[in-house]
Amino acid sequence: MPPGKTMRETAARLEDEIADMALRIAADLRLTIGARQALVARHARFTDILARLRAVLLRFERSARGNGAPANTRDQQYFRRLRRRVLMLERIAEALALTVLAEPSLLYPDWLPRKHAAMVQIDLLDTAMIWLHRLVIPPQQSEAAVALGCYPDIPLGSVSFMSHAHVAYRAALAQKRTRPLRFLDVGCGGGIKVLLAAGLFDEAVGFDYDAAYVDAAQASFARMGAQRCQAFRGNGLEFEDYAGFDVIYLFKPMSDPGALARLEARIVDDARPGTIVIAPYQEFFLRHEGHNCHRLQGAVYITAQSEAAVRELHAEACRMGPDVRSPDCGVHQAHPQWLRALFMACAENGHMPPV
Repeated sequence: MPPGKTMRETAARLEDEIADMALRIAADLRLTIGARQALVARHARFTDILARLRAVLLRFERSARGNGAPANTRDQQYFRRLRRRVLMLERIAEALALTVLAEPSLLYPDWLPRKHAAMVQIDLLDTAMIWLHRLVIPPQQSEAAVALGCYPDIPLGSVSFMSHAHVAYRAALAQKRTRPLRFLDVGCGGGIKVLLAAGLFDEAVGFDYDAAYVDAAQASFARMGAQRCQAFRGNGLEFEDYAGFDVIYLFKPMSDPGALARLEARIVDDARPGTIVIAPYQEFFLRHEGHNCHRLQGAVYITAQSEAAVRELHAEACRMGPDVRSPDCGVHQAHPQWLRALFMACAENGHMPPV
């Protein structure tokens, strides 16, 4: 039997083994971390098979160079395709190792010292986003919005918003929510936070009672080609689809204290149990328990879950990696399904393999 055929058969057998192990690992990674009892052993087996598969590939390539084998032979074609798969597996392997290790990291990392160059740069970018916010929104709030008791569009700092939204994203990963992840901004104004949220979530939607604000948001989305962003006119006290969203954000959209409390209660009552609420203002913090919410951390809350369940979710979220899976990311369709499944399993645990 030609040595190339022998090596091809060996490689094919090893690839069948690693495919089976990859699918088992991908299934493990869809479980909560505490339920992954077999994962460490399977990862060790996966690593061993990959090393042997790589060795067979290198042995064939050295043999082919030494024998001057023609490039169009069946063996050469197989091993060229195998090389592409092995290269992708090696990219996935680093993210997989981090996923299996699941070392906890802070949901809100400690800030650098104020005089650190990176902090100065962050402050400058935040200021620039405030200017952009002023450019996008109309100069005056509509009379109808004022009469209803709505606040004008308040520009919460973009860095602060993104820190809360990133925590919400990692919590959604820990909850093993199915895609698409849907974000809602209640009182979206000119839509800046909707645009920012689209960097984290598959769909980013906002509504506002002020028609001029909504028009400004829609125009901005159209100019920017932000196809995953939407804005529409709505009254938060009457909106009927809070249950359709995974993450809901509000930043004190009502000026009347009673109306604001009613709005909060409506959102929490209508949302699905386990919905993630981002509410970075003091009034919500003071009454969140009365709204049947428990605080995950910072300005991020979980609806209709026990305090113990939220503590468990916090521990799980801390073990999600920091990477964000873009909705259009993935592995080329030319790769087999088992390889694509392993790639996506790592991404859904916050560790993105490089592509």
